[in-house]
Amino acid sequence: MTASFAWLDAAADGVISAAYFSIPIVLTIYFLRRRDTAYPSVWILFAGFFILGALTHLLAAAAPWFALPGMTITIKIATAAVSAVTAAVMWIMMPRVLSFPSRNRLQALNAELEEQIARRTWEDQRFRLLVDAVANYAIVMLDPAGRVTSWNSGAERIKGYRESEILGEHFSRFYTEEDRAAGKPERGLEIARTEGRSEDEGWRVRKNGSLFWATVVITPMRGENGEILGYGKVTHDTTEKERIRKALEDANADLGEHVRERSASLAAMSEQLAGEIAERKVAESIGRETAELLQAMFDTAPYPIIITGANGEVLMWNKAGEVAFGHSDAVLKAKGFGILVPSDSKIDAAKIHEAGRKGPVTTLARAVRADGQILDIRLSASPILNDDGSIRAIVGMMEDLTQVNRTEAQLRQAQKMEAIGTLTGGLAHDFNNLLGII
Repeated sequence: MTASFAWLDAAADGVISAAYFSIPIVLTIYFLRRRDTAYPSVWILFAGFFILGALTHLLAAAAPWFALPGMTITIKIATAAVSAVTAAVMWIMMPRVLSFPSRNRLQALNAELEEQIARRTWEDQRFRLLVDAVANYAIVMLDPAGRVTSWNSGAERIKGYRESEILGEHFSRFYTEEDRAAGKPERGLEIARTEGRSEDEGWRVRKNGSLFWATVVITPMRGENGEILGYGKVTHDTTEKERIRKALEDANADLGEHVRERSASLAAMSEQLAGEIAERKVAESIGRETAELLQAMFDTAPYPIIITGANGEVLMWNKAGEVAFGHSDAVLKAKGFGILVPSDSKIDAAKIHEAGRKGPVTTLARAVRADGQILDIRLSASPILNDDGSIRAIVGMMEDLTQVNRTEAQLRQAQKMEAIGTLTGGLAHDFNNLLGII
């Protein structure tokens, strides 16, 4: 080999040796930055293979000038051993490497993952928009310890806290001092955790210290293994509803007292009327005085009262009836009480009269005013009997329920009408006595 070729061969070995030495350096830098790389032992074998290969070429480049046969043989043997082991490991690792997803597959999986992330992000945003749009309910998320992790616009409106003020705070601050001292917040979480749901009503505290009556539902959120991830808490401000309920209770109590007083007054009136009739019954002359007294009581009664004969003809129609229905006494006597029955009614005047003949009856019905307005009424009718048990007349008392039916106080009116029904029976009995005397 000429000197020029020797230098050229040595230079080539030197370049190869430098390249081989640089590869382990690159692998070392890669591993320092990516410590989670799979199969590190294989990469170490590669690094050893390249280092020994670099030494082999380095000795070959120096051989024309520095003969080191012992070291050369040793390094070649080591290189051969490492090369054989590396080759064997590569054949063993080949099935595993081939089982890895290809680049196209990884790109497809990554695109699918990005699509799922985008869809999940949109779903989260849509859920957040939905929660924020519910302004009448405070929807709050709590961590397992009861600290606030999310806060909707309804919660801010009802409780007065902005989201930045309340996140991370314990939800017990919404309870009164008495409830906190009694452990009510913690007990609500415990019930939700053990029973799956906790419901409660009571006073809650706003940011400004004012109280509101709330209906609260707490529901646990669990992971795949059943562990508690947090709680969902929904609060509805029912202060106005509670105020109305309390007002209705008070009004019902007042109405009950009024009904009792009115019943006592009506009973006293009935007793007084019975006494007066009994006194006049034994008197020698009761004609005009008794008739005037009866007419006065009849005209001053607060409810429409109609008295019909045995055949359905109108005998008497009081002032309250004229005001309520717009028909005068003369008109009703001339046309009959059938003009009070709407044309589309399922029952006619004859059926109503027949029901009154069979005994005391109270029923709900519809009636028509002179101006065509339809009224809902409660009709109480009782017969007046002759001494032989035949029908002399029928007394009917009506109450306008139209306005009552538009309210939630129908139960209270029913209680009042029960007292009026009692009065009707008494009036029928009294009228029986009066008419008997007349």
